[in-house]
Amino acid sequence: MAQEIMFQLISPLYFAHPLLAFVSAHLPSVLLCSLLVIFIAAMHHKNRRPRVFMVDFACYKPDDALKCPHSIFLERSALLGVFSEQSMKFQKTILDKSAIGEKTYFPPALWMLPPNPCMAEGRKEMETVMFGAIDEVLKKTGVKPSDIGIVIANCSVFSPTPSLVGMIVNHYKLRNNILSYSLGGMGCSAGVISLDLAKKLLQVGFCSFIYQVNISILLSLIIWF
Repeated sequence: MAQEIMFQLISPLYFAHPLLAFVSAHLPSVLLCSLLVIFIAAMHHKNRRPRVFMVDFACYKPDDALKCPHSIFLERSALLGVFSEQSMKFQKTILDKSAIGEKTYFPPALWMLPPNPCMAEGRKEMETVMFGAIDEVLKKTGVKPSDIGIVIANCSVFSPTPSLVGMIVNHYKLRNNILSYSLGGMGCSAGVISLDLAKKLLQVGFCSFIYQVNISILLSLIIWF
């Protein structure tokens, strides 16, 4: 029993002795390798980009009274008296083959007779959609407007002055050193581009929270259509 205990006490020293001898014999090389490993680990930690997470999101949902089936849309188009029979058939074909379903919401300007697709109505629509979605996401997350450091807004075809970002900043009384980005004229790809921009801005540490507003304003699309 005494021999077993002595072997257990001596054995680690016996096996560690060659390692200590090797370290003593190659001390400069061991120190250099250790410093190199520490330097690489420190550089990796310094250059590592932090992870970015989406806290929450919200989609604005209008009143059910603004739902416009295809039949009502075609009826309103016919009442204008400016489209030929061929144009009406073309509109019906587009509606049937597009992503505009029977429960699509139309803005109030298009429910007027005649429709009133003007800049003022477009701005009202944007305010309703943007502020409705932002109010909901602030309520869900508990984030205060004063915590927002960057605002990014993108819309395919509607670029008013003051800008969409300016409307958001003024409405929510955001801080005076806010960073703002307005993206437009890039079609649906602007949504992905704005998300990538928000991610990169957060990774470099500009702020902790970003408003990212992605909008497709139907009013302007209908004018083009």
